[in-house]
Amino acid sequence: MMQGRILIVDDEQNILHAIKRLLRKESYEISTAVSGEEALAFLNDHQVNVIISDHRMPGMSGIEFLEHAKGLCPLSVRIILSGYADLKTVTKAINRGYIYKFILKPWDDEELKAAIREAINVAHLQNENYRLTEELKIKNERLQWLNNNLEDEIEKRTQELQMRNMVLERFHYIIHQMPIGFIGLGDDKRIAFANNWAYVHIGRLKDLLDQDIEAVLGTDAASRLDGLAHGEGPLSMTVDIDGMNDPIEMRGTVVRYPDGAYGYLLIFIDHPISSLKEKGASHGDT
Repeated sequence: MMQGRILIVDDEQNILHAIKRLLRKESYEISTAVSGEEALAFLNDHQVNVIISDHRMPGMSGIEFLEHAKGLCPLSVRIILSGYADLKTVTKAINRGYIYKFILKPWDDEELKAAIREAINVAHLQNENYRLTEELKIKNERLQWLNNNLEDEIEKRTQELQMRNMVLERFHYIIHQMPIGFIGLGDDKRIAFANNWAYVHIGRLKDLLDQDIEAVLGTDAASRLDGLAHGEGPLSMTVDIDGMNDPIEMRGTVVRYPDGAYGYLLIFIDHPISSLKEKGASHGDT
């Protein structure tokens, strides 16, 4: 059984009791009022699905009450239940949307129960339609905001990207201008990066990229990299480079990336080992 909240308005208590008895086995939450004024006070604080009202009541008529009730509870389904049939007035109220249905007193119990079930169903459909409409409105407003701000966002992201590219270009420029050599290797010991110093002194201006480091530096240097991969300390050794008069110092370390990959960084310091020893001996004498 579809649940719903119902407000019944009638100046005759026996009518209110009769309708409540008729609906006692239904799963409705039922409230009552004996006048339009009392019912409007109730609707100031409560929302209901269906309003059933008598028409001829002292003070405010049922149609006048439902006209005000529509403003307070716009998604409710409103029914006139009356023994007085003013067709002109009722037709006008129906056309203006104040009432959904007119039922004559005395009513047929099954007809009234069916009308209330139908009204409850319509009320739930109206509420669902309202909810979906509001969701669509919010999404459209969000889409409009995105459209209005898309150009600014693109410009901001473009500036950020340009700044990062400039920093990267400056970094590469600095690395290539350094007076020491840099060679970056993948985990397969093949060269992935080399700066200008490495090209001039090690590669003799030949393309070093994708070369196996063993072919460039020899077996001993390549084998020492295995120790780095297995957790040994930073590599420091001297290597002989074809075309250079003295061995040069090479240092290396493992570079581990956040995704679990790793590689090697080799640094070459261009000063004769013999000069270093002479410099050390000179400091020792002093």
